[in-house]
Amino acid sequence: MFNNIRQEFKKLDRSQGGIPIPIQMPLDDEGYFDRRCPSANCQSSFKVLFEDWRDKVSDARVFCPICREEAAATEWNTPDQVEHMKQVGLRYIQGVFNDAMAQEARDFNSSQQPGFIQMSLSYRPGAPILVVPISAADKLRQKFTCPECGCPIFIFRRSIFLSRVWPQLR
Repeated sequence: MFNNIRQEFKKLDRSQGGIPIPIQMPLDDEGYFDRRCPSANCQSSFKVLFEDWRDKVSDARVFCPICREEAAATEWNTPDQVEHMKQVGLRYIQGVFNDAMAQEARDFNSSQQPGFIQMSLSYRPGAPILVVPISAADKLRQKFTCPECGCPIFIFRRSIFLSRVWPQLR
């Protein structure tokens, strides 16, 4: 039992080669790609034309235009981009797990023999992980003032996003 799950998660194991997950990163209106210096002393944000980043910049060595920090191309993501990649990855893994669990339930149920005691297994996946596009994140933040202390607070309003997107996911 649970062979399908073990098999699917083995495929995801990085030491076994892993599975590449295609992730679309948003560009601005002019085709520029947000980048952030990985140096703790700099952390400057800048933009580079995506075609130049893809075609001209070495994957092994990238230099910060501000402080000249050198790091691999994979180290220049903004915090929003990192969060976006995590959400897309989790959504993918959730899909793999849901499919494997559903298959386990079907396999278990088809292997049952008629008798005095019968068992069945059912699986209902939980709510899907919703990937909010980076470009929508700022629009979904709302600023409030705490009525107790008067501090300004930014809240990410997923409910706004859900009410517009949820019907499309069903």
